[in-house]
Amino acid sequence: FAAMRDAVRTTINDLRETNVAIERFVPQAFLAKIGKPNIVSVALGDNKREHMTIMFSDIRNFTALSETMTPDENFAFINAYLEYMGPVIRENGGFIDKYIGDAIMAFWNAPADLPDH
Repeated sequence: FAAMRDAVRTTINDLRETNVAIERFVPQAFLAKIGKPNIVSVALGDNKREHMTIMFSDIRNFTALSETMTPDENFAFINAYLEYMGPVIRENGGFIDKYIGDAIMAFWNAPADLPDH
């Protein structure tokens, strides 16, 4: 029984870790927006028409800038940028849909004038 209990605990922990990893790519806020409780319930072709604010941001001249940095400096620079932008987006009612290199794509639930940061 102890081995079976340990196997069940391991499986549950693995599933939790998998869910956390999936949420990095498909945010819970996005699933809620399309009315789905989890990624498993999303079927090919599911969609929902909404009026939303979408923000695309990226770092001006990042390619040229990154060529002057080491890989570790690049990594630290991007992480500092993302660590700043993520909370600002969430504090203003948005959620990040995806990261595209140095770019961020974020959504807000309705068309809006957003504050400057």
